[in-house]
Amino acid sequence: MTREIDLVVGAGGKVGAALVGALHRHGATVVTTGRAGSVASDLTFDMDKPDYAILPEGVARAYICAAMPGADACAAEPEKAFRVNVTTPVELTRRLAARGAFVVNISSTQIFDGDRPAVSPGTQHSPYSEYGRHKSALEDRLRALPETPGAIVRISKILSLNDPGILAKWRDELVQGRAVSAFRDRAMSPVSLRQAVDALVAVAYGRWSGVSQVSASDEISYLDAALAVARIARANPELVRSVSADDAAGTVPPRHAGLDCGATETRLGWRFARSVQVVKEALGAEQ
Repeated sequence: MTREIDLVVGAGGKVGAALVGALHRHGATVVTTGRAGSVASDLTFDMDKPDYAILPEGVARAYICAAMPGADACAAEPEKAFRVNVTTPVELTRRLAARGAFVVNISSTQIFDGDRPAVSPGTQHSPYSEYGRHKSALEDRLRALPETPGAIVRISKILSLNDPGILAKWRDELVQGRAVSAFRDRAMSPVSLRQAVDALVAVAYGRWSGVSQVSASDEISYLDAALAVARIARANPELVRSVSADDAAGTVPPRHAGLDCGATETRLGWRFARSVQVVKEALGAEQ
């Protein structure tokens, strides 16, 4: 009897690579795709110029992790970015679902403008970035597919030991005795890579259709996050300067970043970590 396959599209990225490891620990038979030249992938699949003929038979669950995020990337190549983020994932979902696969697509908190905390799954989209507009379009097109088994998993900012984001910059500056500035009126709601991947696996194996939301169980201001970094680094907290986003030049983060994850947590049977715990884990202070 042929074993069921878990297909990870975009296995070379942060989420895809971690997901492959989690699936192997789960005992799954995993097939991976990546860009040309990727030594970590079984199959070459270009999201910009897809060759759907390479898709394997026997896929029971598929996870579309490949994306082209970032405002600069989306602005520099808008048509390519739309194909990678919207057109190809939708067509992949349609083709894989027609073969009986349960397909998990990853979305983003950027589909919301961040004016409210703990946004519920049914809230109307109000994207604040080009990438957010792509993810909004992706969700709308996926919902329009007739009788297609699958799920959308919205995930907030993911932090990990190998990719702690702005936390690493703050830490490096603070340990050198240099001041850092952090917004007191903007919040993050990060989730650990570990918990994000565990949620993706649970959604796929549970065949939880619809929208699942993944973020920290609370929000933390950028200022409080920077102060937590100072404590972890044993640096002088007076080096952390409180600033307002209203006084900043250029693009600033949204006011809120958290999602209402209550329904997801009920299905999972466990809660997502608080923001400060995610900060500690990403800096290796909580193992």
